[in-house]
Amino acid sequence: MKKHKENKDKDNKKQKKSGIDELFNGVKDDEFIDEDDLGVPEEIEEDGDFIKQVKEFEKHHKKAKLIKVYKAIGEPDYKKLPLSMDVLKEEYSRLIGLLDNKKIYVHFQNEYPKEERYRFIIEEVFNQDIENEKSTFVYEDFHPEFFDGEDDEE
Repeated sequence: MKKHKENKDKDNKKQKKSGIDELFNGVKDDEFIDEDDLGVPEEIEEDGDFIKQVKEFEKHHKKAKLIKVYKAIGEPDYKKLPLSMDVLKEEYSRLIGLLDNKKIYVHFQNEYPKEERYRFIIEEVFNQDIENEKSTFVYEDFHPEFFDGEDDEE
């Protein structure tokens, strides 16, 4: 059994070596190989478009400047907590409208008191850096301890 395994290992090494020998066929030890002469493996050729897209993405984002959400929405005046329920509803709606107009979305996967939603916006979302494009903030990403994962358990 041991001898059979040794023979298999030798055969595998020969196959690998013959593949390398084919690749470098006719190349002397002191010669350089031009990469173009080797050809492009299929998987790399297929990934060429992907690599171009990644480079374009990187180029675009290198030029992008980060700004705070608060600045992106025009540095609006806002009221500090605690607020009466009527004022809280009005202020919350106004801030959500300002955020939505700039394509900055705030989501809550669970139900939270309006006061907590408002606090999250003025204390946490306002301080986040964004590029000048669509952004989404999910409360539970900031506070995973409040995530209700019942749907994920099924």
